Amino acid sequence: SIGFLLFKEGYGFADMDTSSCQSMLECLVGHLDYGFRSAPVWGSWEEDWVMLLFDYAYNMFVILILVAIISGIIIDTFADMRASQQEKQEDMDNLCFICSQNRSDLERESVKFATHISQDHFMWVYARFLLYIEEEDDTLLTG
Repeated sequence: SIGFLLFKEGYGFADMDTSSCQSMLECLVGHLDYGFRSAPVWGSWEEDWVMLLFDYAYNMFVILILVAIISGIIIDTFADMRASQQEKQEDMDNLCFICSQNRSDLERESVKFATHISQDHFMWVYARFLLYIEEEDDTLLTG
């Protein structure tokens, strides 16, 4: 928007000339589309201090800061996904799927966790039982 107000004509991008912008919204869309790929290209070779400051400010803001923000968001999202996956894995390693008792409570009662989940509450036995109930005729289920 600053470029649109200060330099209505005279600069563009490698693939787009901004001198044809009719509104600030049209120029903003062009800047969002082309601005991440390249810096402004000036139509005339005469640079003054305003053009130089605009170039450096544009490069600092758009190319460095906004790309760093977007990269940070992506990295943070992957870190959250990794933490969520580790939490699920910890639950699978330390909680019984059937009774939700944790490993330390079971072992305090002198019950080995591996024995509990493989014999006492083997989840595939419960899955088979649920499948049996699902397939059984409703009139035979009197329980």
